[in-house]
Amino acid sequence: MPSIEAGQPTQALYVGYASVEDPEIVVGVFVFNGGEGSAWAAPIACNVIAAYYGLGQYADGLTEAEWEQSLLEDNRVCDSGVFNAVLEPESFAPEPAEDETTGDALLEPSESIEEPTTIEEQQ
Repeated sequence: MPSIEAGQPTQALYVGYASVEDPEIVVGVFVFNGGEGSAWAAPIACNVIAAYYGLGQYADGLTEAEWEQSLLEDNRVCDSGVFNAVLEPESFAPEPAEDETTGDALLEPSESIEEPTTIEEQQ
């Protein structure tokens, strides 16, 4: 049986699934000569799972400003010191209208959203 010599590259491997309660995706990542799995393979798997569920930078309907915010270090869904995928969407949602008096984006709730009710009010 051949032995592994010191200094030889290692392979990165990670296998995971999501979600814990009701699994619907399995991801296996193998990076040839990739070193530790936690450095390369796990972050790649994290980005695949985030894209599948539409989380963070992969969310549908982001404006360009929201997408740029999702890439900031404190906002990343998957944060790795060596691998952080940046894939710009094909298109962005339109920016929200601005209130001419304050210059802030309008944060008024939609009229179609109903106010929350208590259990007693529903009966």
